[in-house]
Amino acid sequence: MKFGRYLFGIYLVISLLGSSLVAQQQPTSASVAATVPRLVNFSGRTADLQGKPISGIAGVTFAIYKDQYEGAPLWLETQNVQADTKGNYTVQLGATKPDGLPLDLFSSGDARWLGVTVNGGQQQPRVLLLSVPYALKAADAETIGGLPPSAFALANKTQGTGTNTKSAPASTSSAKNTAPLANPEVTGKGVVDYIPMWDTTSDIVDSILFQKSSQIGINTTSPAATLDVNGKSDVRDTLTLFPKGTDSTLAVNGSAFKVDQTGKVTFVSGQTFPGTGTATSVGLSAPTTDFTVTGSPVTKSGTLNLNWSVAPTSSDTANAIVKRDASGSFSATTITATGQLVAQATVGNGNAVEASSASPVATVIYGGASSSTGATWGVEGEQFSSDPGASGVVGRAHHGGVGVTGLSDGQSMIAVYGQYISESSAGSTTSKRPIGVWGDGGVGPSGSAGVLGTADGGYGGLFANNSPSDATLFAYAINSASNSFYALNAATNQYCYVDASGNLNCSGAKHAVVPIDGGKRKVALSAIESPENWFEDFGSAQLINGVAVIRLDPDFIQTVNTEKHYRVFPVPNGDCRGLYVTNKSAKSFEVRELGGGTSNIRFDYRVTAIRSKYETVRFEDHTNDPDPRKMLEQSRVKPALSSDPVSVKPIR
Repeated sequence: MKFGRYLFGIYLVISLLGSSLVAQQQPTSASVAATVPRLVNFSGRTADLQGKPISGIAGVTFAIYKDQYEGAPLWLETQNVQADTKGNYTVQLGATKPDGLPLDLFSSGDARWLGVTVNGGQQQPRVLLLSVPYALKAADAETIGGLPPSAFALANKTQGTGTNTKSAPASTSSAKNTAPLANPEVTGKGVVDYIPMWDTTSDIVDSILFQKSSQIGINTTSPAATLDVNGKSDVRDTLTLFPKGTDSTLAVNGSAFKVDQTGKVTFVSGQTFPGTGTATSVGLSAPTTDFTVTGSPVTKSGTLNLNWSVAPTSSDTANAIVKRDASGSFSATTITATGQLVAQATVGNGNAVEASSASPVATVIYGGASSSTGATWGVEGEQFSSDPGASGVVGRAHHGGVGVTGLSDGQSMIAVYGQYISESSAGSTTSKRPIGVWGDGGVGPSGSAGVLGTADGGYGGLFANNSPSDATLFAYAINSASNSFYALNAATNQYCYVDASGNLNCSGAKHAVVPIDGGKRKVALSAIESPENWFEDFGSAQLINGVAVIRLDPDFIQTVNTEKHYRVFPVPNGDCRGLYVTNKSAKSFEVRELGGGTSNIRFDYRVTAIRSKYETVRFEDHTNDPDPRKMLEQSRVKPALSSDPVSVKPIR
């Protein structure tokens, strides 16, 4: 590590001495001073945390500090360097800045330390910069206040009628080439560091402005800031302050009063504000059932006292106002509400109502609506949080049993009912029957659902039925254009659905799974697919003297259109000249032996015909079928409520 630091210092010294020699060879005239490059050559070595060299292009951040170990950087830049196989590289500090290294970085004469960070890693030990970078200050020495001498007019060499006491130029030709004075009548003299002013049209004297380094004082020769005014000041138009960083915009010296960078005001202790009116008496009153008041009214001086009749407590105490404990809880034997008892969860994952009981037969929460008419509710739960984990009513089952149970004992009663804003028209056609759980999506937007079941393991929905006549799962669509069933695998984007015409449409194959090898294996037999709707029938017959008449099955005829061309494929079961089909009609066809043969062999046949009412269908277009991806995304979007949820109450 020490060798690396010494090598690093040697690189730096050689680089800085090189830039110094170049600077010494340049002309020192004012015209050249303005173009002095504010760059410093630097050579270093890239390495990782294990000290191994990093070759190729690397991002290196160079930072200059006031101190060797701590403090914020006074200047920094990041360059992409090209390192050789040993990690060595050379750069020019300041190359990424339009003006290179700032002159005031070295003008104070204080020590400066360079820190190097490679590829955002740990900063290498800081290295002390030697004297060469401070030579940049020499460029400032050739200017006056940062401007070249040519920007100023020469003062008169004589004042009034006095004689110039300075020696004449040594070269006569040089004097002849000197330009004439811009204003030969200007005279005056003054004190160093005072900014001059014209006291007449032809004379200059000291003003009240005094400049010390980069600080200017008005009526003071010891300015303590960029502008230090000793005396009153008037601003006759808008005064706009621009705070620097987190510095206060306005402050009063010697006090705590200030206005921070955001406009926030901090007042001094004991700050008073003007007011109007005079109070002659102060009184206090409170309900005597809960408080005792003493000392009221106060007309001149005194103390008003307010005490509880029964101190608030979290325990079950008669006539005491409830005071929740440190966990936000309180105890009560019975809570009775003659009106509406409402509990709302207003924060994410908060439960509106939570109660518990250790009794094996107790009902933890019971709500009963005894009115025989009206849309009354036994229990209502609401929550207004946008957090998906918040609940108006929550039920949990930890050791068997059921978290939430709904019971119905009437022929048209509903045990559990969930509704989006208002009942749908579809729901009105199914309500007159006993229902255990009913979810109604109402008139929600596309993608909303009456019932949603989700799971990461197990079943999203499970249905079981022991009825000898009713279906376990029954799906039907009321709208003539609706699909009655849709199944999608979101991972593979494969789907099957039953459309409004009762057609089963699948993006995959249709199989029959059949056990073989005594049930040890199962194989899939795929259905034959066709661009048209073909029905098939099979049979066997026998030629009699080379001819057989086959009548089509009457039931088969009712399912197809035999008036349109159908196809027959005969296959002989013995040696013959071959078979052909002729005399096809809507109800029968003939099979004959080729070449007028008269054999009596048996044969099998296969008949294919177009399904009735599907005669014109071929490659039916499904381009505009519902996009399963869009349907899935719609189902995941939570619809916004179209009305105030407080006023929404499903009517059954």
